[in-house]
Amino acid sequence: MADDLPVDDSLTALGVVPSQPIPLRVESVGIFPDMGTLFLAPVVTTQLLAEQRRVHVAITPLADRAWPYFERDGWTPHLSVSFSLTAGELAAAIPIVLAALPITGTFDHGGVEDGTTGESWPSPPT
Repeated sequence: MADDLPVDDSLTALGVVPSQPIPLRVESVGIFPDMGTLFLAPVVTTQLLAEQRRVHVAITPLADRAWPYFERDGWTPHLSVSFSLTAGELAAAIPIVLAALPITGTFDHGGVEDGTTGESWPSPPT
């Protein structure tokens, strides 16, 4: 959500993520073409939007150079599947991913992740 985010301060500000478990139903696949990212898209619910807004409000004051993609009206709910794919790789992967849909589950644990390194720090347990 930002170029730099202090992990410890962010985890303190966030508390438990999500604040309550959120049922998820993934029914579609998408791409961020400029990054070659393939993602799964959950159905947008009021619970999911409320949690994103709660996290955004808690983290924004700590963020250095916040990204516009995570603004209230600019966020795309997604579960990244793969990064840096070519157009051909994306075209081959999409039918494979579509065949697995729909997927249901529960968003019941989150935290802070470095999107560059993949290192992650979980939020405190409930």
